[in-house]
Amino acid sequence: MWSDCTGGLGPSPEVCDGADNDCNGVVDDGLSCTPAGTCPAAGDPRVPPGRPFIAYHLDGSTFFPGAATAWRWRVVGGPCDQLLYATRTRVSYTLGGASSDPRESTGAALDFRPTLSGDYTVTLTVTPASGPVFTCTFVIAVRAPGVRFELCWDHTGAAPAGGDIDLWVHDPRGTADWGLTSGFDPDQTCGPYNCFNRNPQPLASESRQDWGYADSTGSACRAPDSGGVCHNPRIDVDNNGRTSGTNSDSDPENINVDDPRDGDRFRVAAYYWRGTVAQQPMLNIYCGGALRATLGGAMVGGALYGSAPVPGFASGLGAFDRTASFWRIADVRVHEPADTCDVVPLVSSGATSGACVDTSTDRSFDGPCHLRAP
Repeated sequence: MWSDCTGGLGPSPEVCDGADNDCNGVVDDGLSCTPAGTCPAAGDPRVPPGRPFIAYHLDGSTFFPGAATAWRWRVVGGPCDQLLYATRTRVSYTLGGASSDPRESTGAALDFRPTLSGDYTVTLTVTPASGPVFTCTFVIAVRAPGVRFELCWDHTGAAPAGGDIDLWVHDPRGTADWGLTSGFDPDQTCGPYNCFNRNPQPLASESRQDWGYADSTGSACRAPDSGGVCHNPRIDVDNNGRTSGTNSDSDPENINVDDPRDGDRFRVAAYYWRGTVAQQPMLNIYCGGALRATLGGAMVGGALYGSAPVPGFASGLGAFDRTASFWRIADVRVHEPADTCDVVPLVSSGATSGACVDTSTDRSFDGPCHLRAP
C-alpha cells in the first residue's frame, strides 16, 4: 500500500537561501536577493553520507559564513526514533550539547552520532548579527551495507508494562520450524538468545548463529567481539523493555547481515516473549542503508507512526512453546551487489491483506500465513 513519502523533503515556497525550494529546477526562483547563507541539496559535498556508530560532524559556517548570535540544530530520525520520542521523549542517536530535547543542540557545529541506518532530517536555524533569521532543512543519509531489520513498539522501555517483544530472522537457506517449540534449536532462527555479537550468548547452552557469512570489521557494529569483528548475522540490541546489562530500554531491537548472498530470502517475525499489555509493534526494513518498508505501527496521541497498528498482538508468557502472539511479518529477497531488495508481507490464510498474527503454539515456517499476492 502506498503511503506518504518519508525521509525526504517536498516542494515548499521559494526563500532566499541558494536552494531550489519549490523543486522547479531554478534556484531562488522569482526572488531578487543575495542569500546570507546557502542550503545543501542532494549530493552536496558538505553533507556526505554517514555510517551507523560513526561520529558525524557539520560546520555551520559552511552554510552561513556571516556573523551570528545564535545557532540551533534539530535532527529528526526515522520511524522508530519518531515513535520513541512520541512515547518516551528519547531517541536512539546522540547530539553533542543536546538540550532538554534530545533532538536539538546549539552551537556553530553539529556533532551527531547515529546508531540506525536511514535518512535524518536536519534543520539549521541561525540568528545573524543583523538581518533576518536564516533557516535551511536538508537530509543526512546514514548508510550501512546489506539488510537490516529494526523493531520498536509503542510501550518500548515502559517496564513492566512495556513487555518484551523479540525480533526473529530466519536462515535464508531453509524453511524449518522457527526453532523455539521444544527446548531451543538455534539452527535457523537468529534472535536475542543466540545472535549477539559476543560469546557466550545469553542462552548459555547455545553458540551464536552461523549462516556461512564472513565477518565484518569492528566499526560495522555497536560492540565488536573480543576479536574486534562484527559477525553476520548479529543482533546489536535486545530491547527487553528495561535496562539490563547489554540490553537497552530505548534503542530499537535490530538484526543485521552486512553481506548477504544474491537472492537470499530472509523471513522476519516478531514474538511476544513476555507481557500482558496489548502492543503495537513496528518493523522497518533497510537495504543498503535505505528504508525500503515499514510494516505495522502505533497510534500515539491521535497520531499514526508507521503504516497501521497490528491487531491481536496481545500477550506473551515468557516461554518458547506456549501460546503467545507471533507475527510472521514479511519475506525480504536481497539483490547484490546493488544492495536492493524486494519486500513481500505475509497475510493470514485466505486473506489478501492485513498482518498475520498467530496466537497458537504453531512455530512452523509458514504457520497459518501465506505471502501476499502481487
